[in-house]
Amino acid sequence: MIFIDEKRAMPDSLNVYFRLLQRIPVHHPLYVEIESRINRILVGYNGEAYVDYFLKNIEFPIRYAILKETNIWSSPRSMVQLDTLIITPNFICILEIKAIKDKIAF
Repeated sequence: MIFIDEKRAMPDSLNVYFRLLQRIPVHHPLYVEIESRINRILVGYNGEAYVDYFLKNIEFPIRYAILKETNIWSSPRSMVQLDTLIITPNFICILEIKAIKDKIAF
């Protein structure tokens, strides 16, 4: 079995927004917007980490690799970011993880 267990890194933008929030006054017109962006990024990161926890505990019956935060160049100037990529000898699964706090019916 192959398992590439790299720890999911916190998004770089999160650090940027945290530092920006420390530098501007609370009454600044963009303060609330920056807080909102931080919260959205944290919710997304926590959702991905939640899925990582379950993937780590799955016992696949065949060889596999799980790649997190994979960037693939689709053209010389365009890149696609994949949250999680599961690869087996016969199957590739792309997981785009969304953290939604409600029931989804489909």
